[in-house]
Amino acid sequence: MEPELSSLGLERAAARVVGEYLDVLGSHLPVGRRARIGIRAEIADGLACAIEGRMVRGEPARSAAVAAVADLGDPRELALAFAGQLGPVTAHRLGVALVGSGPLVGLIWVAARSDGGSDWPARVGTVLAAVPLYPPILAVTVPAAVVAIAGAGWFARRRPLPRRLVTAAAVVAAIGCVAGDLSLLTAAVVSQPVGRPAPALVVLAAAASVVRLSAVSWAGRRIVRLRAAGC
Repeated sequence: MEPELSSLGLERAAARVVGEYLDVLGSHLPVGRRARIGIRAEIADGLACAIEGRMVRGEPARSAAVAAVADLGDPRELALAFAGQLGPVTAHRLGVALVGSGPLVGLIWVAARSDGGSDWPARVGTVLAAVPLYPPILAVTVPAAVVAIAGAGWFARRRPLPRRLVTAAAVVAAIGCVAGDLSLLTAAVVSQPVGRPAPALVVLAAAASVVRLSAVSWAGRRIVRLRAAGC
């Protein structure tokens, strides 16, 4: 018996019906393992309550389970409904992460450019000169991240945006972030003299970009899966 069913006290016949329903639901959920387990547990708990209520009224366990899952609807459509809810929320989180981490990562890269002297505007100019594509990337990524943020939270409650627009903006923002960080890393490698160890700040900046690259790539792939599911 599945973990989410073993603690609900369902009779074997009812547990089998619920387990089959949850298996179909889980196979169509475009989410990670942890989220899938949480959704299955939530649905299992609701079904157990519905089954118990029917059994109290005298229905056999299996009939009660069949009726309960029928009331809940097609598991494939339920999975799509969950995907539709998760898409904007995931896009919102990605947008917040990008807007929050962008200035910090950027400042580390600017600080790492010692060839700009102690003048911070000069250091910024040095970074932009080394990565000429970075300003156009920012011009696309930042607005896309802002649209992604608007997919959930305060703004969405007052002026909701189409889900497809929000998730598309999040994908664009993720691609822009990856392109920007890869450009910074490439410029750092090219400008580093052969045989000389990289300064500590350069290593720190590169590490920050690599960590952000990994996190954004993972979130971007998840949003792509949610979009493919129809959200």
